[in-house]
Amino acid sequence: MTRKIDISVIIPNYNSGNGLQRALHSILDQENHSFSLEIIIIDDGSEDNSIELIQEVILENNFIKLIKLGENFGVHYARNVGLDAASGEYIAFCDSDDYWLQGKLAYQMPYFDKGHYICVSHLAKFEINGSIKGLWLRPENYSLENLTYENPIIMSSLIIYREAISSIRFKAIEHEDYIFWYEVFLNGGSGLCIQKPFSVYHVSNNGVSGGKIRSILKYFKSQRYLGFSSIQITLNFQKRLFHNLSRKIKSYLKSLQIR
Repeated sequence: MTRKIDISVIIPNYNSGNGLQRALHSILDQENHSFSLEIIIIDDGSEDNSIELIQEVILENNFIKLIKLGENFGVHYARNVGLDAASGEYIAFCDSDDYWLQGKLAYQMPYFDKGHYICVSHLAKFEINGSIKGLWLRPENYSLENLTYENPIIMSSLIIYREAISSIRFKAIEHEDYIFWYEVFLNGGSGLCIQKPFSVYHVSNNGVSGGKIRSILKYFKSQRYLGFSSIQITLNFQKRLFHNLSRKIKSYLKSLQIR
C-alpha cells in the first residue's frame, strides 16, 4: 500500500557535513504534529563525508530519500530534482546550513485551512560563531506587489501548497529563488507570514547563503531578467531600502522586548 505523503521536505546539499545533520534532526525532532513526511536530500556532488552521514540517518528513517547527482550542478538544479521527486501535497525547503525550530509544522500548517498558498515564518539570524543575533522580520502578507521590489521569502522558513508551484522550476540564473517566487505569485495566490520565528538562517560567505553586496548585484540582474525598466528598477530599489530599514528598526525593537 502506497504511503500518503502530506509534506515533502527538500534539502539540497553540497559539502555541508555536520550542518546537514543538524538540519535533518531539526526536522525529525518536530513534535505535536500528525503529518506524514518525506525528506528528499539531493546531494550536489559533495566531496566531504555528507553521504556517509546521510546514510547513517537513513538507516533509522526509511522516509528519507537520498538522490546523488554525482557532480556539482548548482542549487537551482538540486532543488528542481527535489521538486520532481516530491509526492507530498505540500512542499517545504530546508537549506543544509539552516535548521528548523521546534513547533514549525504544528504552528504553520493550520494556516493553509484559511486559504493561503504559502505560509512563512520569521527567522532568527545565525552567525558563523554559533550565536543567534536576533530576529529577521518578514512582511505579514505576501503578494506579487512585495516581489516587485524584494525577495522577502527565505527558503527554509516556508511551506507551500504544491499546486501553487505547478510546473514552475528554478532557473539557472543568480537569485534563482527570487525569480522562482515571482513566477509563483504571478500565477496568483497569496501568502502569509506568521509572527514567530521557526527557522534559523545561517549567515556565511560559504554555501547557499551569500553576502550583502553580492545579494544587491544579484537583485539588479534579476530585476533585468524579469523585464523591469531602468526607472522601475530604481524605484523598486528605493522601496527595497525603505522596507529593509523599517524592518530592521522593528527587529531591533522586538529584540529589546525579548531580552
